[in-house]
Formats: sequence, structure tokens, C-alpha cells
Amino acid sequence: MLTERHSPRRTVAGVAAILEAKPREPTLEIVRLNLGHMPVISVLSAVGFALVAVAFYASRRQLGWAEPPFWIGMVLIAGAPLVRLLAASPSRAERIGLVLVLTIGLYLVKVAYSPVAFTFPDELAHDYNVRWVLQTGHLFQPNPVLAITPLYPALSTVTAAVASTTGLPDFHSGLLVSGVARILLVLGLFFLVERLTLSARMAGLVAALYTANPNYLFYSAEFGYESLALPLSGLVLLAAVRRDAAPAPGVRTGWTVLAILAGLCVVITHHLTSYALVGALWAMVGLSLVTHGRARPAPWDLAVIVTLGVAAWFALVASSTWLYLSAVLGPASLSLLALLTRQQAPRQVFDPAAALGTATPVWQEAFAFGSILLIVIGLPVGVLHWWRGSRRHSLALLLGLAGLVYIPVQVLRLTPASWETANRSSEFLFAGVAFLLGLAVTAAQPRSPEDIPGWLRRVGLAAYILVIFLGGVVVSWRPDLRLPRAYETLAAGRIIEPEGVVLADWAPKFLGVNNSIATDESNAMLLATYGEQDPWSGSANGIRSMLGAPTVDPSVRTILAGVRARYVVLDRRLQSADHLVGIYPLAGPGPAQPGQLVDPTIFAKFDAQPEVSRIADTGNIVVYDVSRLSGVNASP
Repeated sequence: MLTERHSPRRTVAGVAAILEAKPREPTLEIVRLNLGHMPVISVLSAVGFALVAVAFYASRRQLGWAEPPFWIGMVLIAGAPLVRLLAASPSRAERIGLVLVLTIGLYLVKVAYSPVAFTFPDELAHDYNVRWVLQTGHLFQPNPVLAITPLYPALSTVTAAVASTTGLPDFHSGLLVSGVARILLVLGLFFLVERLTLSARMAGLVAALYTANPNYLFYSAEFGYESLALPLSGLVLLAAVRRDAAPAPGVRTGWTVLAILAGLCVVITHHLTSYALVGALWAMVGLSLVTHGRARPAPWDLAVIVTLGVAAWFALVASSTWLYLSAVLGPASLSLLALLTRQQAPRQVFDPAAALGTATPVWQEAFAFGSILLIVIGLPVGVLHWWRGSRRHSLALLLGLAGLVYIPVQVLRLTPASWETANRSSEFLFAGVAFLLGLAVTAAQPRSPEDIPGWLRRVGLAAYILVIFLGGVVVSWRPDLRLPRAYETLAAGRIIEPEGVVLADWAPKFLGVNNSIATDESNAMLLATYGEQDPWSGSANGIRSMLGAPTVDPSVRTILAGVRARYVVLDRRLQSADHLVGIYPLAGPGPAQPGQLVDPTIFAKFDAQPEVSRIADTGNIVVYDVSRLSGVNASP
């Protein structure tokens, strides 16, 4: 029997009333987010960025007071969000907002460093790829600056698509892609840690701590393929974690599809990141089986699919990646072995800067070494809490292990050949360091009103994190390169004055395009990216030794003929040895001093040749027509 509540008469009447009722005007429901102190923190961060911009202005004008506002600005950009993130009262929305304020503020520092053009070496190489995609509509065009980059075309494809769709120049499109990737990276880390720890507070701290990664401020913010691959890898891991907790089969299928698509995107974006992702997925499978057996699902399907994708891409498209990586990893391994067997003296960490006459100030060295010391102090506390409470998921175990590996890997910084390997590992391993330190900092929060006052402890913990952050900034870049120079463009770790850019703009107008040009590494990047030329540089084809040779002997002629050089571009300014970006001296026993010029006899060797014509001279850079010397047809 139906009750009165469900009587047919009442039901019909209710339906009729609904049908006869006048439609209500649509209303806009406003969702109010509790942003707390985020607006105030944003203003403080903006003031910090303004101080950094003032410091960059003063540096470009060669004013002596540029350093203090830079460091004060960095403290405001990082310190203001940190103090608030340590508090217990902020809502989840406020914590996400604070992480975004910190992320965007630090990214704008990199943008302000070179706001009108790409200047870092990898940026010039990738911008070359974007320009060729826009001009030809085809991928995999050979790149004379960095030959490996066209084999991983995702970055150039996305950037070219943005440029074509929006009408923005390639430079602004690249900034947009890099900025969005940076935001997605930090947000992905936030959501990942929040899912693992069920704590927005912990997630905000880990995301903030990750910005202390030495590569975060400049290198990982560059327009480069790793900058795009890292957030995609984070998306794969986040999707794997969310899939495990999904309640319905359809939802789990959706997360699986997303993880597979993101993983395959990583494969065609960056080699090292794809290898790291494969290692992370298989490590999660192994850790899950060891700790939980079959009681908890392992991402074996994702590991198999991404591994097959990496193997197929390597075999069919990018087999030369092995030669590219072995040129770095091989010498690094031998150098480390020589260090461990006492056959090689350890490298002085700050010696390259001192050799250039730009020694790191003592207080900055103190921050650099102090940051490592504070990490070492904090890791055991984090490991203790990680072992007690974070073993329920294989990814949490993996993050903890990555954090433990970070300090031993820093030993690689003690040899010149393995320095770059240690440096490049930072953006991967530091996620684990941030996770463990986040556990340690969370454990140090006040537990009761009788404990140390909350504000005092927050200030102390913020100072602890801030020292680690500032130490990362010190390590990130050499003192003479950390602030931009006067009217100069940075390329390949050395300063190129405007004449290098002018020469690159001049070349296609008066020489035509796609000319084979033998030159040094820095001018090669400018001539390739902005000059539309096919430059040859470095030691692989003997270009470096040819440029530094005092006479035109048969070996010089052989080298020029081997690359079918139509022109030679000689720069009177010596290159500087910079292990950070991998550019080494043109010739001579050691790094050049600022302002030091090439031996005049190097230029005289071409001036004395009747087959060679000097066709351009900017004052420091000379262009020679060597087509007859190399056996190439005469220039147009």
C-alpha cells in the first residue's frame, strides 16, 4: 500500500505544479574562496619582484648597488609565502594560491633577466627548431646548434601551434609555454603530495621547498624540452595515484588513459625525463610488490607501455641519443672513478668563478654550503616520519629514496667531468628532498599552546627553508652571470655584445641563408637561430682547433673542406670555461680573463691568404669568405 507521502494523486499534482510553474531567471552562483592573506602576500611578492627588476636595471647600467636589491627581492618573493604556508590556519584554496604566487614570482625573475629575446644556450637551440617548424611546416629539421633536439619535437610543436594560433612571435609563445609548464609542474607536485599525505599543508610546504632546487630559478625555467617534460611526468604519476583511489571502473579507466597519453608525450619531449619516468614506474612496481605483495595494485601496465614507447622511439627515431648521452656520462664515470681511487684531485667548487676574476663572495659561499648542511640535518627527521607513516604507497617510498640519494650524488660535483651530471639530477631528486624536508618541517610545528609560540616557530622554520632556498640560488648560476650585464646577450655561458646579434641579423640579408659557417659556439647559436645559417662549431669536426691555429696549414684546409665551409667567423674575444653550460676555451691553457682578446696571429693567418676575403668586421667579429680555400663554389 502506498503511503500518503507517495500517493499517486500527490505525485501527479506535484508534476503538474512543476510544469505550470514559470521558469525562473537563471542565476549566477558565486563560489567564495577563502583566500585569507594571499592578497597581502601577493603584494609583498610583487614588491620583491620590483626590487629584482631594479637590480637588473642597475646591473645593465653597471651600477655598483645592484646586488642588495636582488637578494632583498628574492627574500620577499620566497619568504612571504613561506611564512604563511607554515601556519595551520590557511585554507586549501589559500595554500594553492600561495604556491602559485611563489611560482609565478620566481618565473618572472627569469623573464626579467632577458625580457626581449631568448639568451640562454638551450633556448636558442629550441627557438631554432620552432622557427623552422613555422617556416616549413615540417618536424625533424636538422639543428646545427644542438643536433639532438629535433628528435624530440614536442616542445617545438606545441610552441609553433601557440604561435600560429595566437599570432604571437616565437619568443612570446615560448615564454607562454614555459610559464604554463612551470605552473603545471608545481601544481602537479602539490596535488600529488596532497593525495599521498591527505594534507594540503604538507603539499604546500613540499611545493615551496621544491623551489629551493638549484636548477629551479634559471635552468628549469628556460625554454627547453625538459621544462615541458617534467610536468608531463608529474601528471603520469598523479594519474597513477588517483587511479588507485578511484571508486568506479570508469573513473579508473579515465585516469589510465590520461596516464598513458601523458607518458607517451614525455617520450617525444625529452630523453632523460622519459628514462627517469620509466625508472620511477618500475621502481613503484617493485616497491609495491615488496611491501604489499598483490594486496595493492602496481602500475605495471603504465610501466610496460611507457617502456615500449621509449624503446620504440629510441630505435626508430632517436638512436643517436646514445652518442649524445655517452659523451657526457662516459667521462663523468671515468672522472668519478679517478677521484675515488685518488688518481685525480677533487675540483674546487667555486674555482671556475674565481679564475674568471669573479670570485663568489664569502657570505654567498656560506649560504651554499649552509643549505647542504641544513638539508643533511633535516633529512634524518624526515626519514623517521617517512618510515613511520608514509609506507602505505609505493610512490611515497620512491620519493623518500630519491631524497636519500640526493646527498651522495652531490659528490659528483667534485670532478669537472661529472659536475654536469650532478647538476642535471637536481630537478629529479630534489622532489624527494622536498618531500622528506616537508615531513620534517611539519613534525616541527607546535603541538600545544604550552609549546613554543606558533609565530616564533614559524619564523624559525621559514628562516631554515629560506637559507636552503638562497643556497640554491647561489649554486644556480655564477656570480658574474646571475645578474644581466650591460646591453649584452648571454649565449652559451659567455657574454655576447650587441655586435653578435647585429651580425646574425646582417647575415641572411647579405650572405643569404643556409650557408656553412665555421665559428665558435656562442656565435654559432646566434647565427643559427637569428641568422638562418648552418654553423659548425665545437671540437667534433675540429672547428675549435682550426679557429685557434696560428697558421693555415693543411689540417686547417682539411677541416674547412670537411664541413664545406663557405665562411669563417672569428671573434677576437676569448671564450670562458663554464662547466655549468658546457662551453670551454677556444684555445689556451685555461679560462680567459674578462676583456682578454685572441692572439692577433690567429686573425693574421686568414688575412695573409690570397684565397680568403675579409667581407665584414664589426670591431670584434670578423667574417671571412673561405669558399676558395675550402673548395666550395664562390659565394653569391
